[in-house]
Amino acid sequence: MNRVHLVPASFVWPFLEFLQDIGAPSGRFMACAGIPEHAFESQECLLPLHSLTRFAEFASRAEGFHLGLEVGRRTSLHRFGDYGLAILSSSTLKEALVTSERYCRLYNPGLRLMVLAEGNNVILRHRYPREFGEGYLQLEAYTLMIQINQAQQWFGSNWLPPEVHVDPKLAHEIRRFENLAGCQIVETNGATE
Repeated sequence: MNRVHLVPASFVWPFLEFLQDIGAPSGRFMACAGIPEHAFESQECLLPLHSLTRFAEFASRAEGFHLGLEVGRRTSLHRFGDYGLAILSSSTLKEALVTSERYCRLYNPGLRLMVLAEGNNVILRHRYPREFGEGYLQLEAYTLMIQINQAQQWFGSNWLPPEVHVDPKLAHEIRRFENLAGCQIVETNGATE
């Protein structure tokens, strides 16, 4: 039996708002992905994650740029309801990372998030199921940028991770994304970190 990962509409709401801001036909992308227009009437409405990945992929291809990177760059954790507020309420970065890891599956059951310590380094690793097709790359990029935003709240807006490990299919787009120009991009078939 296949699992259906349900996530609140607030997870993808920033994609919809961005597309509306640039005048893109978001209703057409939603229809192509099998998402009814009323699905975004409430940010707490639960939607199948596989439909959201198709929505992001259709929109990205039609608009001609990597939507996950751009939308993730603009998205703050406060957009994610109680989950985001719990992370933002943390008194230390360590507490924020532990909270993020501990509760992410309640907010997004399709996301595997791990926080690992390696010497003096902290590794943030995330992964989406590959059964979503190419659309998972949009979510990988979206989550990567949100994780960077989270760290920048502690280290300052100019902070960038020294290395980003990503799927080879995503590496080319990340190398072209000027917001990550200072990062070494390492291609890996494992999780994004």
